Amino acid sequence: MDSRQKDLVKDSWEKLRPDVDRAAELFYTRLFEENPTLRELFRGELGEQGKRLMTMLGTAVGKLDQLEAVTPMLHELGRRHEAYGVRAEHYETFQDALMWTLQNVLGADFYPEVEDAWGAFYETLSRAMIDGAEKAA
Repeated sequence: MDSRQKDLVKDSWEKLRPDVDRAAELFYTRLFEENPTLRELFRGELGEQGKRLMTMLGTAVGKLDQLEAVTPMLHELGRRHEAYGVRAEHYETFQDALMWTLQNVLGADFYPEVEDAWGAFYETLSRAMIDGAEKAA
């Protein structure tokens, strides 16, 4: 990610923060619409899961200039997700649901350059999680 993309992710996250609860709800609704079989991977209460998701994203955005600092956390998260049954191909569905959610919450503030920045950010996060899962296998 270049510095412009990092700035776009940070700025758009700040715009999203007041609506993180709504974003989490929209995200899981869309995720399960895209792949209903993923619902069975979530055993806990989705409201709490949504808070954890948004906290993790916020942490990663906050460390965007030093993502290597959160790489161990992402590796561990990937290992845990693999133990829950998450497979590498699920990350694409997750990305689709995330991008849809960002579009719906941010509206006009989610223009193509912002979408590309979030795509690059998500690729970095998901690659670290997949790497963590593969190392555990």
